[in-house]
Amino acid sequence: MERVHVDFFEYKGKHVLLMVDAFSKKIWTQLMNTDTTTSKSLAILYGWFCTESGPPTTLVSDNGPQFTAHDFRDKMKLWGIKHVFSPPYHPCSNGAAERGVQLYKDRLKKMNISAQPVELYVALAYIGKVHGLTPHSSTDRCPFELIKKGNLPSLFPHLTSDVSKQSELTVTRHSTAKLRNRKSFEEGDTVVVYDNHKKLSYPAVVSEILGTNNYLVLSDNGPKHVSGDVMSKSVKPAAVAPADDVDRNHHDTVVVDDDNVSVASDISDESDFGNNIVTIQNNNNYNNLNNVVNQNRRGQREVLNLGPAPLLPRLRSGRF
Repeated sequence: MERVHVDFFEYKGKHVLLMVDAFSKKIWTQLMNTDTTTSKSLAILYGWFCTESGPPTTLVSDNGPQFTAHDFRDKMKLWGIKHVFSPPYHPCSNGAAERGVQLYKDRLKKMNISAQPVELYVALAYIGKVHGLTPHSSTDRCPFELIKKGNLPSLFPHLTSDVSKQSELTVTRHSTAKLRNRKSFEEGDTVVVYDNHKKLSYPAVVSEILGTNNYLVLSDNGPKHVSGDVMSKSVKPAAVAPADDVDRNHHDTVVVDDDNVSVASDISDESDFGNNIVTIQNNNNYNNLNNVVNQNRRGQREVLNLGPAPLLPRLRSGRF
C-alpha cells in the first residue's frame, strides 16, 4: 500500500477508527473504547494495522488532536510514513475516508445495530466483507482482488526499490557477461570433455547441437550429452619433420646473463659468450624440451632432465 486515508466516526456513543486504501478502496475498521481515543492508543492501534497489512508510504488525515499530537507524529517518523494533513474545514481533501464513514453509518442505521460491542463488531466485519466483494464504481474491480495486486509490504520500504533495481541490474550484467564469454562449438569439432565424476578428460567429436549450451558428443565410450562448460576445443599437434631432414649440426642457443635472456641462432663457437651458455636442442620446440645442456666456463657439460616445465623462468632465475 502507498496511500491510506484515516478518520474517526461515532455511532451511538462508540468510536470507530476507519482506514481506506486509496488504490484498492479496501476499508478496515477498528472498534475503540471511549478511553482509547488518545494519541498514544491511536499509535498502538495503527501499529497493529501496519503489522497486519504492511506500512503505507503516505497517511492522510484531518487535523484532529489525536493525529497532531507528538506521540503519533513521532511514531510516523519512526516507521518512515509521510503524514499529510487535509486543509481545515475542507473534508473533500480526505474524501476517501469521508465516503467510507458515510457508507458505514448508513449501513449500521439500516441494520439497526445496537451499541453492544459484540454486535457492533460483527456488523462492522459483515459490512467490510460485503464492501470488499462488491466491484467498486471507480475501478470496476473488487477491493479484495485489487489489494492482492498491490506492492508487498517490506520491513525497509525505502530501501526495497533501490536494492531490487540494483540486484536486477547485477543479475542482468552477470548474465550478459556469461553469454559473451560462453564457448560455442559446431558439429564435427574435435573437443576435449572433462568428466566431473572421474576427474579425467577424454577426446570426443561434436555430433549434434542440442541447445544453446548443450551438445551431443561421440567418444570411445559412445554418445554422451554434455554441457559446453566442460568442453574445450582440441588443439591439433604440430607436424614434426622426419628425422632424416633434421640438421643435427644446427642448434638454437639461449644466452643466460644476469639481466638479459637472448636467443641466438646458427652459433658454432659457443666459447664467445663467456658466461653460462645453454644449448637447446630438439629443433625450437621449447615447450617439449627434455634435455638441457648446461655449459660453464670450464667447458663441463651436464645434462639435466627438466621435463615439460617452461624454460625461460628457470633461465632468468639462474637455477636449472
